[in-house]
Formats: sequence, structure tokens, C-alpha cells
Amino acid sequence: MARDSAQVILDVGKPGGLKMGMKLKVSFGETAMRPPVAGQVQPEEKEWLAEIEVTYVDEKMSEVKVIQWLTKPGKRIKMGDKFRVFKE
Repeated sequence: MARDSAQVILDVGKPGGLKMGMKLKVSFGETAMRPPVAGQVQPEEKEWLAEIEVTYVDEKMSEVKVIQWLTKPGKRIKMGDKFRVFKE
């Protein structure tokens, strides 16, 4: 997908909790870090790629549009990137 592409398709639909107008952030390079003593997984560090908004949703998939790029040029959304709901 080209960086200037405004539409993205997600393989998550209504059963996954997505709704029209919902805003999400897309991230990549997530790595879980472990504290040396407890051995429990801490929250993941994220580098955000873009803010996106759901423009269409059905039972199996959703379409979103990029609202704002959050990274340097050269980065793009690709298969396997993660998305998270965020509150304005």
C-alpha cells in the first residue's frame, strides 16, 4: 500500500467491536518487555504510524481512512500492523 493511500481494509468487523466513525491508531514494531524480577509482561512499546477512522463496517471486515500520518515519510501501513482504539 502506498503511503499516500487514504483507504485501508481491516480483517475485523462488527463482532470485533468496530463501529462507523470509530477512531483508531495503527502501530508497528511492538515488543513486549519483561522486568528482570517479576517475569510479567509489561505494556508494549509502540511507534504509531497513523490515526485512522472507520468509514465502513460489516460482519467480516472494515474500511478505514487515514486521518493523519504520525511518522516520518517512508513508513507505511502494511499487513501485520496492529491497531488500537483511542479516545479523543
